[in-house]
Amino acid sequence: MNSNIKLNSSEILTLLICKYPMTIKDIVSKLLDIGVIKSSSYSRGLIMSLRRKNLLVKSHGKITRTNEGMKIIQEYVQ
Repeated sequence: MNSNIKLNSSEILTLLICKYPMTIKDIVSKLLDIGVIKSSSYSRGLIMSLRRKNLLVKSHGKITRTNEGMKIIQEYVQ
């Protein structure tokens, strides 16, 4: 795993959820549904944190994983 990028369990689950391009609202509702987070403001912070780490990108109004994000998820899943 890339030692420069440290992720907590909430960030990993957020990356797993973002398999396909989704709106922020869809991501927030999924995170709330599975009980990872308690408030929508925290999930928006998670998304922004992952965008700053270049693991998620916003394109055409939807959020999706970058190639780096996909590599990290593949390493966690193995």
